[in-house]
Amino acid sequence: MPPTNPGTTPQGLINRNYRFPAEGSPIEERVLEIIQMAIDQSEGNITAAARLLGVNRDYLRYRLGMKTSKSDPPSPS
Repeated sequence: MPPTNPGTTPQGLINRNYRFPAEGSPIEERVLEIIQMAIDQSEGNITAAARLLGVNRDYLRYRLGMKTSKSDPPSPS
């Protein structure tokens, strides 16, 4: 039987021994890290990344758009 990939179960993704830093750890940053991991694993294919995460493509595009809009300066009117 092939070895189990620890990333295939929630237990493999979550480190139960992790301790949050005193200054905090924004959940939005962690979510974006997980999304980026899935995109990297799917070689940039957003649809495949969404499938890996169990969400639809539009959700990922929305989350990635939030990331872009937060880092981009507002456009002049």
